[in-house]
This record gives sequence, C-alpha cells and structure tokens, in this order.
Amino acid sequence: MSGVGVFSAIKKIFYMLNSNEKRVWLSILCFSTFNSLLESATAGLVMGFAQVLNDPESGIHYLQKINIHVQSVNSAILFLALFVGGLFLIKTVLSFLESFYQNICIQKINAKFKKKMLDRYSKMDYRFYLTRNSSEWFSIITNDIE
Repeated sequence: MSGVGVFSAIKKIFYMLNSNEKRVWLSILCFSTFNSLLESATAGLVMGFAQVLNDPESGIHYLQKINIHVQSVNSAILFLALFVGGLFLIKTVLSFLESFYQNICIQKINAKFKKKMLDRYSKMDYRFYLTRNSSEWFSIITNDIE
C-alpha cells in the first residue's frame, strides 16, 4: 500500500505550505488542543456543580479546600454557579475565536493554492489547451481545490 490515508494527505498538504503557514497551522493545533482541554474541564465542573446542587454542604467543603471561605450554602452555590458560568463564557468565546481564526487561515491558503494553479495553467504551452478541454482545468481551480 502506498500511504493512502489521512496522514499521507496531511504530509502532502504540509509539503505545499511555506514556513509561515506551517507556524499558523501549528498555532491552530495548539489553540484547538487548549480549547479541547477547556471543554473537558467545563464538563467536569458541571458534574461537580451538579453534586453541589444535590448536596449543598459539599460545596462549602470544596471551596474551603481551595481557601475560599463562604458563610452560607446559598453563597457557595452562587459562587460556584458564577464560576462555572464564567468558565463556560470564556470557553465559548475562545471556541468562536478559534473557528474564526481557522476559517480565515483556510481561506487564505485556499486562495494561495488557487492562484498557484491558475499561474501554472496560464504558463502552459498553447498546444496543451488545443488538445484538451480547458474548462475542466478551470473547474478544478474554482471547485475542486476547496
């Protein structure tokens, strides 16, 4: 088998990128990994918050373990609710920024690939166009590169 798979495709795409674009993809990978860890942390906090709602005294105990002292069960629940809500807000904003950054980077690289292909086709010998249907090549540039 000649390496047909996801890793082979990633290797070929990475070969076509310049060093700046590789750094951009590495930053996207790091950003996505951090966002995934934040997603896991918020899921775990929801479970902890559900336990505090079920047994409010445990909320005071958890907060005392991290040196946060509250006077009542209601203030412990409020503090934990605001903490979990704030973390979810941060996670959502970071997820939006990650998606936005990924889309911008992908569109820039896509435009670069299209320009390279168009330049390559425009520099071909004229006899090449006489023997082949040129609309197929322009279809590849406009549709298939994406």
